[in-house]
Amino acid sequence: MADNERDEHGRFAAGNHPVTGFHTNPERRGRFPGNRHSFSKAVQRLLDMTDSQLEAERKRTDLTQAERIALNMLDRATDTQDPQQLTAFKQLMDRAEGKPRTTAEEPTAYEPPIINISFCDDNPGNHAD
Repeated sequence: MADNERDEHGRFAAGNHPVTGFHTNPERRGRFPGNRHSFSKAVQRLLDMTDSQLEAERKRTDLTQAERIALNMLDRATDTQDPQQLTAFKQLMDRAEGKPRTTAEEPTAYEPPIINISFCDDNPGNHAD
C-alpha cells in the first residue's frame, strides 16, 4: 500500500481500508475453530443443559474429545457415590466460571516491637586517665 493511504499515526486514512479482513467477511468471526473444540466452551455448554438434553448429548456420536471429557467430568461431579465428586465439580466450575481470586489479609493491628538498649561495662577497672 502506498504511504499516502495512511495518516500521520500510521492508521488507514478515511476511505482506505484493507482489501481483506473481518470487515469484508464478518460472518467468519463466530466460527473460530477453537470455539466449539475448547474444553471451557464445552463445559459451559453442558452446564446449561437440562437432564433430557444431556441424555440426547450422550447419544451423539460426533462429539469432540473435549466434549467427551467435559461430559465425563460432569457425570463424575453429579455422582454422589464418587469419592472424587468435589474435585470434579471444582475443576468444572474453574473451567466454566474461572478460578476465584484469592486474597490474603495481613493484620496490621500489632504493636511495634519494644527495643531495650542497655549499656554494660564489661571491664569496670579500665578507666580513662
